[in-house]
Amino acid sequence: QGSKTAAFFCSAVVDICMRSAVRSALHGRWLRNPRMLWLPVLALGVCWRTCVFLFVNIRSPSLMQHHTRVQEALVRKVVADGSQSSDMQLVEIKMAKPWNGRIGVNIIGGTRRVSRVLHEDAFEAGWRIGDTITEVCGHPVQTNEELKKTVKHALTQNEATGMALHFAIRRSFKPPDTSRGMLRMTPGTGGELTLPMKDLLANLVYELPVVVFLDGTLNRPNNNLSARAAEALLEAGVAFKAIDCTDEQFNPGVRAAVEELCGEYALPQLFAGGRALGNGYKIEEMHKAGKLATELKLAGAVSFTPSTA
Repeated sequence: QGSKTAAFFCSAVVDICMRSAVRSALHGRWLRNPRMLWLPVLALGVCWRTCVFLFVNIRSPSLMQHHTRVQEALVRKVVADGSQSSDMQLVEIKMAKPWNGRIGVNIIGGTRRVSRVLHEDAFEAGWRIGDTITEVCGHPVQTNEELKKTVKHALTQNEATGMALHFAIRRSFKPPDTSRGMLRMTPGTGGELTLPMKDLLANLVYELPVVVFLDGTLNRPNNNLSARAAEALLEAGVAFKAIDCTDEQFNPGVRAAVEELCGEYALPQLFAGGRALGNGYKIEEMHKAGKLATELKLAGAVSFTPSTA
């Protein structure tokens, strides 16, 4: 920092001297004012500028690449150890007793990520959809195979000695969306999609805890099943998003894509935690049995918070 300050000061002094010298020369005062040695000063300024140019612009490319690599390495280190990451958090989960010899969650094949929380005890223990398991009872796991092997060993130890199960979890931290409302999949301008609608919806139902595909809107459903499904979700007290499958302007091809995802053409269709929970009759059945709110909670649903705006 000190060298930069000194260089800046010297550069400023040289600039002032050069301008004074040039003005003196232009006005013919270089002979009448012997104290202004403009020629040496001008020569000094030219030399200084040449040195600066050579140092800044013609230095070794390998040196510049070295500095770039150092910055990239620092960024990778920060992202890797999470020391300054605002969207990731580390969580510890302790289970004194497994559920029917299992830890109570499903893992996406080939990964260490939780795809489903199977029961309320697992949810209360702290498991959430999207969690990535990094350690099991103090043993780091890097692959799906290592995870399976280590969990199996931990369950065996728990059965033999009663030793509690400990899991280190990496979890994406985002402020939950506690609102309800309608979603549109396109701006409605008629442009072509960059991805197939099925892929867009698959990403959407994984990212959002609860999504319901309706025949119509929340305010104007086109059939009784969609109306009762919307009412059941409202009474469940959870935040959710709805999509009108009949709106071909803003949601072109959504109905066909929903059928591909769940294997059923009927509407409405409810998705929670990235998987299909059922059609309108299934929603009614769970609601009447008092299980709808529980199922949605296990899938990661959050409570609805009315807007204060």
